[in-house]
Amino acid sequence: MHRCLSSHPRGFFAIYTRTAVKLLATVAICVTASVSGATDATVTLTRTTHQDKSGPAVTAVGLQATGTSGETAATRICVLVDTSASQSGAIQQQSLEVVRGLLSNVRPHDRVLLAAADTTFAPLMTDYGKAQSNAVIDAQNALANRTPLGNTNLLDVIHSALESLQAESGPAAILYIGDGPGLTGILPEDFALTIAALRDSRISFSAVTTGMKINWPYLAALAAETGGNVVQPNTSLTTTQAGESIAPRLVAPILWPDDQTLSVTSPKKENALAMLPLRMPPLRHDRESFVLLLGQPNTRTLEFSAEMTPLSEHPEAWSNVSLHFEVPEQEPLSDNAFLEQLARNAFDTGGIFLPLLGREGLEFTATAIQQEAASLALLSRQAEASGSHAAASRLAAASLRRDPDNNEAAIIQATALGRKESDEANNVVPVADEADTSAVESQTPSALEQTKPKTLPQPADNGFTGLEGPQEELQEIQDRRKIRGQILERETAVGLRDARHLMGTDPESARIELKNLQLRVRNSADIEDALRGRLNRQIEISLRESIVRSREKIERDISKERAEAISRERARVAGELQRREDKFSQLSERYRALVEEGIRVGYQQPTPKFREAEQDVGIEMRLDAPDLYANQGVPITARTLARQAPIVAGILDYHTKNMRYRVETQRALMDSLHLSDLAGIPFPDEPPIVYPSASKWEKISKLREKYESVNLGGTSEQEAKIYDALKETVNLDFTGGASLREFEVTLQDTLGVPVKLDERVLAGEFGFDVNEPGAIQGAYSGVSARSALRRLLSNVFDTPLTYVVQDELLLITEKQYAADNYLSIKVYPVADLVIPINPNSAMGGQGGGGVGAGGGGGLGGGMGVMGGGGMGGGGMGGGGMGGGMFQVADAQAALSLNSGTVEAKAGKSTSKRASPVENLKNPPAGQTVPLEELALPESLLESNDLRKELSEYLGPPPGTVKDTNGLSRVEIVVRLARIRATAAVLGRSKNFDLAADLLSATISTGHAEPWMYESLALALEGAGRPRADVERAILSAADFASTPIDLLSLASYLARLGSKEQSLRICKQVAILEPECKEAYALGLRLAADLDAVDALRWTCAGILAHEWPPLQKNVPARAARLAKSTIERLVSEGKEEQARYFQQVIDTSLIRDLDVKLTWNGDADIDLIIEEPPGTICSIASPRTNSGGILIDDNHSSVFEGNTGVRMERYVVTNAFPGTYKVLVSRATGKVTAGFITAEVTSHKGTSFQETMKRQLPL
Repeated sequence: MHRCLSSHPRGFFAIYTRTAVKLLATVAICVTASVSGATDATVTLTRTTHQDKSGPAVTAVGLQATGTSGETAATRICVLVDTSASQSGAIQQQSLEVVRGLLSNVRPHDRVLLAAADTTFAPLMTDYGKAQSNAVIDAQNALANRTPLGNTNLLDVIHSALESLQAESGPAAILYIGDGPGLTGILPEDFALTIAALRDSRISFSAVTTGMKINWPYLAALAAETGGNVVQPNTSLTTTQAGESIAPRLVAPILWPDDQTLSVTSPKKENALAMLPLRMPPLRHDRESFVLLLGQPNTRTLEFSAEMTPLSEHPEAWSNVSLHFEVPEQEPLSDNAFLEQLARNAFDTGGIFLPLLGREGLEFTATAIQQEAASLALLSRQAEASGSHAAASRLAAASLRRDPDNNEAAIIQATALGRKESDEANNVVPVADEADTSAVESQTPSALEQTKPKTLPQPADNGFTGLEGPQEELQEIQDRRKIRGQILERETAVGLRDARHLMGTDPESARIELKNLQLRVRNSADIEDALRGRLNRQIEISLRESIVRSREKIERDISKERAEAISRERARVAGELQRREDKFSQLSERYRALVEEGIRVGYQQPTPKFREAEQDVGIEMRLDAPDLYANQGVPITARTLARQAPIVAGILDYHTKNMRYRVETQRALMDSLHLSDLAGIPFPDEPPIVYPSASKWEKISKLREKYESVNLGGTSEQEAKIYDALKETVNLDFTGGASLREFEVTLQDTLGVPVKLDERVLAGEFGFDVNEPGAIQGAYSGVSARSALRRLLSNVFDTPLTYVVQDELLLITEKQYAADNYLSIKVYPVADLVIPINPNSAMGGQGGGGVGAGGGGGLGGGMGVMGGGGMGGGGMGGGGMGGGMFQVADAQAALSLNSGTVEAKAGKSTSKRASPVENLKNPPAGQTVPLEELALPESLLESNDLRKELSEYLGPPPGTVKDTNGLSRVEIVVRLARIRATAAVLGRSKNFDLAADLLSATISTGHAEPWMYESLALALEGAGRPRADVERAILSAADFASTPIDLLSLASYLARLGSKEQSLRICKQVAILEPECKEAYALGLRLAADLDAVDALRWTCAGILAHEWPPLQKNVPARAARLAKSTIERLVSEGKEEQARYFQQVIDTSLIRDLDVKLTWNGDADIDLIIEEPPGTICSIASPRTNSGGILIDDNHSSVFEGNTGVRMERYVVTNAFPGTYKVLVSRATGKVTAGFITAEVTSHKGTSFQETMKRQLPL
């Protein structure tokens, strides 16, 4: 029943009228439920009932499991310790004390996992372990050394913790230690998904609060929905004791209700019932679980079944418990009116945010709503004092709905209603506007003559005429009116003068000021009509001038922008020409340097300088200075040089080569003659040359087969199977032609290995249709699969394709793309090809020691050309038979060795920590004390434990024990200033690693300052640290944000740095906190378009289209509409019909407008539209956007942009209107309306089936 009622489109309360609370009540009863199952648990109910004659009853029912619960089975506990930026200093120490208290009281057979929680879930252990294990101790140390940075992204952290807990079955719990989310909005959908995941996994969420600004309602709602607890340390409960007290509650048994079996019924069938939250919360033995029942307060029946946490006797058995009990009807009281408002607030979200965590949560909620009632009563008193009787009455009624016993609100409501009725009875006529004045002035003298009395009043019998008595009072009134008229005249003159001065720079603001001045003059009822008319005419003249000036300014701005655009284009062209000349000059200098170096070295030894000058520099010169018909912006001398330079470099290269070859030929001739002389020297045949037998050669060859080729990337069994299949002989016949898809299926059936088309490349980048027939042509029989594939794929749609073995698949893709992206490094034995034969090797046999010795020459030195170290010298894997095989690896090892040497040298120089004072050469001008002199001493920066040194240097963090060093606050500020100077010096000297360590250590000591977080982010990025660490430092600002504008600034900063996902997430949070913040949606649209995320595009496009935008920003909703349309079409083309329909539904809903007022007219008149909204806010040209959601779109100057159509327009739009009356005032500021009529068009519920439009011609 409650589910059906909760799905009502207007909500459950929409069927009741909006009136103040009349009767309310509360009672508390205790009943015993009939239970069947594995336990004899009982249920205690605490019932609080509210009855309003105009609305449904709201009953708060508390449920609590009683009886002997027993000891639960071994439980896994995931401890999430908040390490965000707000948890620094003393608060971080409190969190560690909570952890120590928890671990000291955990049962021996329970296991825990410590994890840090801020922007992400960071486990500090590899697996769950005993509370006193070494892994837990190491995790505590890591937690103490972790720098508090970032903000608390609790929902994502909980989902990650769930994944770690779901790896095993059995009871589990999550404990959070921190202050909860800061000023960040939570989407109800995300919160509901998190609760559902916890309930489905039977995992409770509990919390121990630590921090300065604790989000208790959020943590309480999460704990209430998942059967957890929230413990808040105070003066009587230390943090250690809080950790000890939460330990047994984490492992206490919990009754998890089955939502499918929940039944809330009433004996009277006509009574509709509903429940908040929509799902029955879990029941515990140590606290009550509250629900709100909506409906008539008669006897209720609650029935549901539940599962209880497994006990130690049966660790795998979840006990089933059936609960059935009745709630008797009770009389209401007036102390619980807060329940109606609580239900109203919670109904839209299904009650998931109800912080009803036991009696404490109920009392907390009652106190908060009663304080809200007191605030509304104060506002109603202020509204009544200012004369806004209607607003005062509404505010007082709202206060009484929350607290009917608020006497102040009741008195104000009665007073406001009485005065409002009195005003309506008196029928007060407002002061005539200018139109009325002009009507009076236009009367003819004869008409005025007819209104004069025919005779003067006759004197009375006592001689009193009736005019002499009040003569002095009338004169005094006239004098006062004259004085006020003079004051207003002086103020008007000053206002006109200021407006004329402002017209030169900002005529639009001057027009707004003049309209406000005109409204003030018209509303002055205590001045002469003639004076009012004269002042109005003066203001009208200035208003006309401001309109003309505004149009002139717009035209000047357009001309200025046009001139600036021309100037920018001219500067761009000139800069491009200068850039080309500079580049060609640099190429010429580079060419000259290469040629000179080639001449200096090339005649003695080979050099690549001439080739670089000819092929690299020469080609660039030809590209930058081509022939005359190719480019008109290059001098002739540059073109000539570009043609001649490569030719000259090539000639010089050939000449130096010829000279070197001639010299080498002469030298080689003499060496050859010398060898002839050496050959004539006899030598004995000892030791004799012995060659291995044939069997030995065969054995060696077989041993060498496994080294035929080595894949450095490794080969899995599946990939080895694919390679073997490619060697097999196949018969492939595609004479009639086949599509790529058919080729994929046929090849997979023939080879018996997985074959996949790279559709992302073939279809996405090259536009291939994989289903188009005729792509594969040809037939091959009796050849290997490798050869057949190479020929079949050589020309597909005039594009060469190929195959690669990637991720255990035979992937078919484009040939060039595969060469660029799918590289496979293999090593082949090439010793026989690359190692030259030493002509003198025959002379070294005696010294080498034969075949087995492996010396430096002869057969013992390397088996001729087979290796570098011989068969005996290095073995089969080292030098002998394998020297060529590992040449690539040896080169990489040498490179790594060289790199390691360089890194070691760099590390040695870095560890030396050169003083920043020595690196800074030019201190900033005008600074009396250089930053180097303010920097910290080098000995402190070189410390192995920088955090410990800074802790001793700065003392304990604020809020802890008194500093034993006796440092005053001024001394700490001075030392922090020295740290800031040190960070600046390290940044200038490019020592970002040490700067990041310094700032991180300072923040960890608890002496954090706002500037440190952004500086730390820049230092981390400069040091090349992971992107996640940089984002974590930047997101620290979200933990200290106090307004949504702060979060929006942070989102813009993250977007500029490239952290688009984090920036988009913050934009969503800003939109939750400030739904009327259009800038969040505009920024989110750009980010969502870059990320191409459908969910993000749906949210941003709907948010932008749900708001009205001024004419100068019309491109924003236009782009949102285009993106929405293209995304829907893409979803349809991809076959995602359901997503496309949901996207379209969201967009259609965003286009709904509750109220749309539009005025159109012809002529040069300036019409003002002023709307008084039900909450009392005024929307006018002075405040075009109100907190009530209204926006005024001033389109008076649209003709400047769209051509002189002669049609003027003023429009007021509100997306979500308030219930009540919208009062519209139309006034003419200046000018005349054609024919004296304007067209007013009012549309309500625009974009729905209830749309109504009224169109009238109004005289003005």
